[in-house]
Amino acid sequence: MQLTATQQLEIFNMITQADQLATARQAEAYVNLFSDDGKIAGIKGTVTGKSNLISFTQATWQKEPAHSQHLTIAPLIVTVTDKTVVAQSTLLIVDPDTKTIVDCQTIQHTLKQTGKQWLFELRKVL
Repeated sequence: MQLTATQQLEIFNMITQADQLATARQAEAYVNLFSDDGKIAGIKGTVTGKSNLISFTQATWQKEPAHSQHLTIAPLIVTVTDKTVVAQSTLLIVDPDTKTIVDCQTIQHTLKQTGKQWLFELRKVL
């Protein structure tokens, strides 16, 4: 599958929107960007399914400084297969009060197109 410019922008917007929702601590809206069996994986393990994702993200965000910002850096599409795209970006978590970086991680995003909508199947912390 060859991605159109519009599809590429949709994917980059999804990645950015997820990080903006994380900044706003809007767990339900964040999780709605995932498929029903969507996953987050990383050093803390793998969490699957929307209700588990909500609990996991809320617990994770509570450990961060209260007003930390999730900033998307350099999203890049790595692989395109039939209706599935793997992209990568850098996530900076910044404490705006102290102007310090709280965390910096490479994130791998697997998205699947369902109809006209893209949804995360997996966001993996590398």
